[in-house]
Amino acid sequence: GTEGRPIKLRTNHYRLNLKNSFTVYQYDVEMKRKSTKAEDEKLISNKTLMRKMFLILQSKFSDVYKNKIVYNFSKNLYSLVKLPFEKSATYELNVENGIFLITLKPINQVTVEKFYQSLEIQILDLILTHNLNYSCINVNRSFFKEGNDRFDLNFGLELWKGAYSSVRPSELGLTWNVDSANAAFFICQDLIELAKYHYNCDIPNLRNAILGDKKEGIVGYSFVEAYKNREIKTKTGGFRKIRGFGPDPVSHKFEWNKPDGTKTTVSVAEYLKQHYKIPLRFSNLPCIDLGRGNYLPMELCSTELKTKKLDERTQGMIKRTAVPAPDRMKYIDQWTKYSNINQDPVLKEYNIDVNLRMVEVDGRVLEPPDVQYKTQKINSKNIGEKGQWDHRNSKFYQPIKIEKWIVINFAFRVKNDALDSFINALLNIGEKHGIFMADPLDVINETRRMDDNMTKNIVTKIMDKYKGIQLIVVIFGGTTNAYKIVKTQGDLINGIPTQGVEDKNVNRINDQTISNILLKINCKVGGTNFYIQLLFDGPLMIFGADVTHPAPGEASDSIAAVVGSLDKECSARLYAQKSKKGQAYEMIHNLDEMFYDLLRTHASLNQNRFPKKIVFYRDGVSEGQFSLINKMREACMKINPGYKPGITFVVVQKRHHTRLFPVDPRDENGRSKNVPPGTVVDKDIVTKDMFDFFLCS
Repeated sequence: GTEGRPIKLRTNHYRLNLKNSFTVYQYDVEMKRKSTKAEDEKLISNKTLMRKMFLILQSKFSDVYKNKIVYNFSKNLYSLVKLPFEKSATYELNVENGIFLITLKPINQVTVEKFYQSLEIQILDLILTHNLNYSCINVNRSFFKEGNDRFDLNFGLELWKGAYSSVRPSELGLTWNVDSANAAFFICQDLIELAKYHYNCDIPNLRNAILGDKKEGIVGYSFVEAYKNREIKTKTGGFRKIRGFGPDPVSHKFEWNKPDGTKTTVSVAEYLKQHYKIPLRFSNLPCIDLGRGNYLPMELCSTELKTKKLDERTQGMIKRTAVPAPDRMKYIDQWTKYSNINQDPVLKEYNIDVNLRMVEVDGRVLEPPDVQYKTQKINSKNIGEKGQWDHRNSKFYQPIKIEKWIVINFAFRVKNDALDSFINALLNIGEKHGIFMADPLDVINETRRMDDNMTKNIVTKIMDKYKGIQLIVVIFGGTTNAYKIVKTQGDLINGIPTQGVEDKNVNRINDQTISNILLKINCKVGGTNFYIQLLFDGPLMIFGADVTHPAPGEASDSIAAVVGSLDKECSARLYAQKSKKGQAYEMIHNLDEMFYDLLRTHASLNQNRFPKKIVFYRDGVSEGQFSLINKMREACMKINPGYKPGITFVVVQKRHHTRLFPVDPRDENGRSKNVPPGTVVDKDIVTKDMFDFFLCS
C-alpha cells in the first residue's frame, strides 16, 4: 500500500543466515520404563525426564555426532549425520535410579533449503533452541532462566520474565522472532515456610493457627484450599497432593512391618528415625494428610518448581509489570545478545548464524476516519494521539428509548448512595446522548456471600419476574462466576440484554466511563451510536463470527455467534448457536443457514437489494477453516443461482509476537511510547505468499 505518512520502525525480528542448505535424518522416538513384563512397560511423557534421557543417549554416540542431533522432547529426533543403524535401535539407559529404554526408527529425510515448508521451519526452531532447553526452563515456546527477573506474586508464586522464540519465514528470508515473555511459577519452598507465610505467624504459633483453621471437617481448611492442587514432593520419595492436616508425628502411631519380618507399633517420628535415619526438628506440628492413611511431617514436604496458568488475580499483577515500548525493546535486545546464540555449537555445526541487530522496516500511519453522530461529524484531525475520540457531548446517531429496565447489585463494596448516584449519572448523561432512560423498575441488592447455585437461582427468579424488559444493568464485585451466570441466563437463555459494570466504576463515577457504558447499552438494545463512511458505496455487508469454548474439564457447551451489518450505518443483527455438548468445535456447522437469514434480513431493509460485497471477519483459525467461504457461497446460491457477491475473508490474529518500535522518538505515542494508532506494515517481515499485514489499531 501507499496511503498514509511514512514512519521508520524497528521490529523484534533478527535475520537468520543459513550459509548452506542441509539434509537431516528424521527418527521416531519411543521412550519406556523397563519392566520384567512387556505389558507393564509405560511410555514416558515427562519432558524433564526426556531431556535427561537424551543427554545420556548422546553420550552413547561417538564424537562424529556431537552437536549434530536435535530432539523435540517428544516423538521426533533429527540428525545431520545418519545414525549407526539401519532399521531401528534400542538403547538401555540408567536415569535417576531407573532403567529406561529408548527405541529409534528412521522415518524420513528432510532437506532444508530456500523454499521453507512447515516441517523445515520446525526443524530450524529446534536447532535454534536446542541448547536453550538445558540452560533455561522451557514453557511452550518461551524460555526462563532460574534466578533472573523475578517478581513475587504471594501464595508461593513468582512471576518470571523470559523470552519467546520462533523462526519465521518472511519476504526478507528467515527471521528469529524474539519477544519478552512472562510466566507464573510455583516456587520450590518448604511447606513450613509456606504455612508461616499463609498464616502470618512464626513456628511457635503455627500449630495453633493450623488447628484453629477448621471448616467442613478439614483441619487447616484455608491452607488446603490454597494449595490442594499443588504437587507435594516428599523426602521419603514421590509426589502427592495435600488432603488436609492430621495428628502430630509423635502422637500418631501405626503398625510397622520391619525389614526383618517382625511387627511393632511405632510413632511416625520413631519410624522416620529408625527406617530413614531422619530426626525431626518440629515434631509438635501436625502432619500433612496425603490420603490413604498416609501422614508425613510438614518439614519433610516441599513444593516443586512448576508453571501455573494465570488466573485473574495473577493477570492483574502482570499488568502492573507492563513497561513502556522502549524498555521492552531494550530487554529483547539484551536478552538476544546475552543468549550468545552465535556461539551455540549446534548452530555452528548447521552453519547458521544470527544478525543481532533488529530488522528495520518502512511503515505507514493511516489517517483515522471521520465519525458521523446524529448532529455532528467529528473530523479525523480531532481524534488525537491515542486514536480515541471524545463523544461525551455528541448525540448518538440512532438512540433507543429504554422504558423497562432493572439494576442488580452483587457488589458488597457498593453502598446505596453510590448506587443512586450511578443510576442518576446513567440517566443524565444518557439524555445528553439522546437516550431516554426511565427510572429503573427495580434496584435489587444481593450483596451477601453466595455460591454458584445460589447465584443462579436468584438470577433465574429475577428473569422470570421481569420477562420482556429491555435491559438489565448488573454491578459485579467478586461473586463467584456471577458474570458468567448472568450472561448465560440473560443474553443467551432469556434474550434480555445485560450490561456488566465493575464496582469501582460505581463508587468512583467518571463521565467518560459512563459515556462508554452507554455506548454499549445503546448497541445492545438495538440502537446505532455513529457510523463511518465506508470505502465501498454500494450495498455492503460486514460479517463476523466467533466461537467461545468452555474451560478444560468444564461440562458445558461451546457457543458460536455470528453478526452482520444490515445497512450502510452498519446496524447489526446477532445470532448464536450451540455446538454439541462438551465439544470444543471451532467450525460453525450451520453457518450457511445463519448467513442466509442475515442476507434475507439485509435485503428486506434495503429495498430488496442484496449486498454486492461482503467482508467476512474471523479470528485466528487454521487453513481448513477457509471452507467457510463455500458455506457462504451455498447460502448465496440458495437465494439465486446467479447471485455471486464479492467475498473478502479477513483473518484477524492478535496473539502474534511481532512488536513494532518507532526509530524516531518523535513518533512515540502516549505514556507507553508505542507506535501511533493506524501504523501498518505490509512488507519485509510479512510472508511471501499471503496478503498479510500488521496493523496497530
